[in-house]
Amino acid sequence: MESGGFTVISWNVNGLRTIKIDEILAQFNCSILGIQETKLSRDALSQDVAIVDDYTSYFSFCRNRTGYSGVALYCRDDFMPEKSEEGLSGILNKKYSKLPEYLIGRYGDLEDNERVDVAIADDDGRSIITQHAIKMPNGITRSLAVINVYCPRLRNDPDDPVDNTNFKFIFHNTLGNRARCLVAAGFFVIVMGDFNIAHRAIDRVETDDTKVKVKCSELRSKAKQDLEKQLDELKTELLNLRVAKVTGGAPSKLSKIRVVRKAIARVYIVIHQKTKDNLRKLYRGKKFKPLDLRPKKTRAIRKALSTRDANRKTLKELRKRSIYPVKVKCSELRLKTKQDLEKQLDELKTELLNLRVAKVTGGAPSKLSKIRVVRKAIARVYIVIHQKTKDNLRKLYRGNKLKPLDLRPKKTRAIRKALSTRDANRKTFKELRKRSVYPVRKFALKA
Repeated sequence: MESGGFTVISWNVNGLRTIKIDEILAQFNCSILGIQETKLSRDALSQDVAIVDDYTSYFSFCRNRTGYSGVALYCRDDFMPEKSEEGLSGILNKKYSKLPEYLIGRYGDLEDNERVDVAIADDDGRSIITQHAIKMPNGITRSLAVINVYCPRLRNDPDDPVDNTNFKFIFHNTLGNRARCLVAAGFFVIVMGDFNIAHRAIDRVETDDTKVKVKCSELRSKAKQDLEKQLDELKTELLNLRVAKVTGGAPSKLSKIRVVRKAIARVYIVIHQKTKDNLRKLYRGKKFKPLDLRPKKTRAIRKALSTRDANRKTLKELRKRSIYPVKVKCSELRLKTKQDLEKQLDELKTELLNLRVAKVTGGAPSKLSKIRVVRKAIARVYIVIHQKTKDNLRKLYRGNKLKPLDLRPKKTRAIRKALSTRDANRKTFKELRKRSVYPVRKFALKA
């Protein structure tokens, strides 16, 4: 195939039977479509899924579970691969490692404790590799390896052989080693699929602008050297991000220094009055001069209190304005019996009731005088009512002693609806703009 361009699409479908693959391929019209989580077995593979016009399909099934994992590659006829391989390690089928016509590139070295987990991963149908020949613009033909993977997720369940920290780390290490071996063998490599990894917090759905937290159990399972290595990598990444943010992505070290120097030169400094005068004499005629950003105010204005500060009261003044109840210490209450506390509570209730009655009655001496005071207060209540209701009540109470009183000012409706001086002098935005552009003439010239 010519290297002019091709399209590669990756999609976790969560069940290949839930979509119509022929319509999807016709819509995308891509060179390679990588599918993860097909959830198919070899017996359940139907003809309409396996055979699609203008495409060749390659599948890797899970051998020990039904409806679990599985990956597939659909390659267009003009981008048909030369070889295809199932798995990453060559353990699944010995022909990949023994026969050169089936081998794609070469394999990385595996330790004895890793071979079991890698074999389980290949048995789960988590990876498939295809080799393509592409023609470069200079006429040289190079090999391209496309790796479609469904990496294991991590819930860190020790009882599950494919859902724990060790299994996931070994799978990712094997994938990285195989990709590096292919690059060393002269291949172009494309790794596609569902990695089940959140590189940053924004890549996680459940995180709402929050940092991804690392569980203590995950850190305890790592060795000290691994933790120190991870910490150094994070420090290096953080340093690179800070440098890129300050320098704006300058390409070389010298250009980074120039950008930082220009940024420092543009900093405005707020300094003392005398220091500012001395620096002005020192920098007279120079390009960069210090700038005083403070408002041009006298010392008296700067030292004057704001309205908010002037209205602040001290704690002593606040205590004078309001009466605080006397606080009783808990130690005093613990020494008393239950009967004493109930008696004290009844006395406080009686005192509060007397205070409320005295506040309403104005300190009348007897019960009868208290009742008279309350009745007089009720009789002095003025009621503002509707105009028609007022006329009806006047007819009803005509000749009686108590009459309802209209508290509204004796004005006509026109007077009540008239604008005040302030409202009458208000101008619209259009009038204000007209006055600013065309001011009112205060005198006239005689012709």
